[in-house]
Amino acid sequence: MKEKTRITLEIVQKVLSLPQASYKYNIPSSTLSKWKNLHKTVGLQGLRFYFETQMKKQKQVDCPAPPKVYDEAYVKKLENELLKARAEVAFLKKLRALIQAEKGK
Repeated sequence: MKEKTRITLEIVQKVLSLPQASYKYNIPSSTLSKWKNLHKTVGLQGLRFYFETQMKKQKQVDCPAPPKVYDEAYVKKLENELLKARAEVAFLKKLRALIQAEKGK
């Protein structure tokens, strides 16, 4: 967060241009432009708050969800549905081939 704030200040204070900062820090210029505009509208404290909330969101997203456990009956039901769907697809493919063969005669 401190580095993002420092980079934004470098851009705002015109130490670096957007393209220069983008190249130097390997951050897309669109992101840097967003940070610059945020600084302009909400100030330094608002920008820091934005970075903090973004980091909290990332931490929530990065945590993997616990694996779901399904009972055996449910798994069997899904397997049967899958088999029926595959059989239906195979049947429809053969039906389409027969119809096209009839049209070709």
